[in-house]
Amino acid sequence: MKNRLPFPLKFTATTERNAGVDMDEENEPLTYDEPVFHPLDETQENISENSDALIDALLKEQIDKTLANYVKKFPDIQNLILSTVDGFEISSVLDQGGEETIRKVAAMSSSLQSIGSAILREIGAPGYQYLYLNNGNRSVFIYLISGAKVDVVLMAVSGEIDSLGQALWMMQKLVDEVKILIE
Repeated sequence: MKNRLPFPLKFTATTERNAGVDMDEENEPLTYDEPVFHPLDETQENISENSDALIDALLKEQIDKTLANYVKKFPDIQNLILSTVDGFEISSVLDQGGEETIRKVAAMSSSLQSIGSAILREIGAPGYQYLYLNNGNRSVFIYLISGAKVDVVLMAVSGEIDSLGQALWMMQKLVDEVKILIE
């Protein structure tokens, strides 16, 4: 089961009118009123001991090493952030001085990834791979990486790139490495 939320859901919803209606009976069609939220009781609330950690420490250490090694191999990439699909940072390699701005952009990248994926579904082309943004001086690559336990968003910021094909190839190598780690 994938961990999509960094926090447990704390409420259930029912409607006042349909509370206790048996769904198998052929009654009049169900109508929906405003939902009424009820706090979960202790038996429904199943929060693990490790609920505040999205990934375990060993996996985080492996991801940190992978990102650091990648930046050493490919210095054109200046900033890397791996985050949850909700925009919460898991790991990063950032230039000094612009960390706060890059973290804000990483949260935005999760939203852009969701929008890009929705656009592709709407036009009948599901299977989002990456989003590429460029202004001539800097490039941003945003990849969705789906694993068995968690989906993550990888955002990379580079300076001027000479060859888009080479940059995409370099990014795909990193995506493949991260995918192996989160499987």
